[in-house]
Amino acid sequence: MHDHPMTPAQQRRIGLVIVALSTSSSVAILLLIPLVSGLVSLLRDVLSVLILPFSLMFGMSGTSVDQSSALSQIIDSMGHGAGQHPLRTAAGAVIGIGGAFAFVMAERVGGRLAYITAMVATGVAMGLCGFPVAAFLLPAILTEGIFALSPPATDGQTSG
Repeated sequence: MHDHPMTPAQQRRIGLVIVALSTSSSVAILLLIPLVSGLVSLLRDVLSVLILPFSLMFGMSGTSVDQSSALSQIIDSMGHGAGQHPLRTAAGAVIGIGGAFAFVMAERVGGRLAYITAMVATGVAMGLCGFPVAAFLLPAILTEGIFALSPPATDGQTSG
C-alpha cells in the first residue's frame, strides 16, 4: 500500500465541505426553530377552539387550559428562547454565513488574516446563536482554526 499525502487542493476542498455543511446546518436549524414554534402555537390555538364547544356542553373546565399549557411549555422549550430574540438569532445566522464566505474568500486570497477573520465571525455567530446552534458550528470553527494555524499551500507556494 502506498501512503499518498493529501495535496493542498484536497485539503482546501475538505475544509470547504466541512465549513459549508456546518454553517448550512446551523442556519437551517435557526430557520426551522421559529417555523416549528409557529406551527405548535397554531396547533395550540386550533385545539383550544375545537375543545371549546365540548367544555361548554359537558362542563369540561380546565381541559383546554391543560393542553394549552402543555403546548406552551413545548413552545418555550424549543430553541432555548431563540424565538424571544429574533434579531440576535438573525444576526447570528448572517454573521455565520459571513464567516463561511470569509473562509471561501480565504481559499481564493490565501493568508492567515482571512482565515482568522472567518474564525472570528464564526465565533461571534456561536455567541449570538446560543449553545444548541454553537454545537453545529463547532466543526466549522475548528477547521477555520486549523487552516489559520497552518494554511494549505496555494498554487506552487509553500505552506506557512
